[in-house]
Amino acid sequence: MIKSPNLCYHKIKTYSKMMGKVRLLSQFIKLPQNSHTSS
Repeated sequence: MIKSPNLCYHKIKTYSKMMGKVRLLSQFIKLPQNSHTSS
């Protein structure tokens, strides 16, 4: 019973970590494009 929520929490933690990385990566890729279109 204690194991299940812990696993779920771990999954959400790793998922949010991955999403954060993807978000940072997309932001890093989007940044040059945005400055290129603006200038």
